[in-house]
Amino acid sequence: MAEETKSVEVETTQQAKGKLVMSVTLPSPMWATWVFRIQFFANKAIMVFLSGTNTISPDHIKQYILILTCIDVFVWGLAKSLGIKPPETND
Repeated sequence: MAEETKSVEVETTQQAKGKLVMSVTLPSPMWATWVFRIQFFANKAIMVFLSGTNTISPDHIKQYILILTCIDVFVWGLAKSLGIKPPETND
């Protein structure tokens, strides 16, 4: 019986070393992704708290939820517009 050797390609992620640029097509840095995730879940927790409390009037709750949603969209757009330009190599 012949033994077959299988080659497995392993994708490794390394810390990107390059210049931070405004670009939608380049990959976003990990810190920008995590800042958005933390901010998104914090805003959702605040929205749940506001919708379940009676200390604020319903009209103000709607305004606060709208403002928090706008912040979510703004931070998401900012996180997606940042990209890492790989360093140029002279081969």
